[in-house]
Amino acid sequence: MEGRAPFKPRGVLRRAFAGVALALSFSVAGCSAAPSDVAQAVESIYAHAEGIHPEQVQSRQLRDVAVIEWAIELGIEEPVARGDIERLYEAELSRAPSGGAASSRSFGVRGMTLWHFYLERVELNAQAISFGIRDELTVDEVRAFYEQNQAEFERQDLIAIEVTEWADGRALSSSEVTIDEDTVRTMQERDDAVISAALELAPGGRATVDRGDGRFAQLECLSREDGGVEPFDDVVQAASRQLATARFRTQLEARIDNPQ
Repeated sequence: MEGRAPFKPRGVLRRAFAGVALALSFSVAGCSAAPSDVAQAVESIYAHAEGIHPEQVQSRQLRDVAVIEWAIELGIEEPVARGDIERLYEAELSRAPSGGAASSRSFGVRGMTLWHFYLERVELNAQAISFGIRDELTVDEVRAFYEQNQAEFERQDLIAIEVTEWADGRALSSSEVTIDEDTVRTMQERDDAVISAALELAPGGRATVDRGDGRFAQLECLSREDGGVEPFDDVVQAASRQLATARFRTQLEARIDNPQ
């Protein structure tokens, strides 16, 4: 494979992107809207906003407008104007009459408020744009991202610690615990305070975790073996997702700061 060949982590990704684009269309007959109409459409929806602090409204609206206008430019979304989203919501509701046949999508809409219906549409647009960015990545670009962000792909170190439990000034028990990539998540769920402290220790390092009521755990790191970095081929999918997400956020911020 040549370095600049389009990177396609999944063979069906382009078809999936096209499918999402089709599903996202607001499909309002005869609708023709300029970008300024998108801002009006979003503003009308925010009259129904739920659970948003007033100070967040402006930044959220700017973000939503940028996402929708971007999606329109890419052909993912149909142009929208004030009232179009509300009409689509009502149209989806009407497709699922009580006791009648309807698509699973329509049944899902019946359980949504207009606000949540709108939020889902915006986020699906954002996902479709990100999928498109990922679809156009090259192997060289993904590899460069991987090499520049090695910390994101590190394996869990193999750590041995001694844990001594204390209460009222007396040592109650002492045990040796081994942490590795297979056990770290389960161990954190069982005793997050101790394991999180252990993960920060260098060989010979010590830490104390207060358990309350006069009880505490004393930790000593007996050894720590570097886990190294996952091979590129093993994390190429994760690396491509992270790079696409980073590019999406950067481009979205630029669109918000410099609206067209």
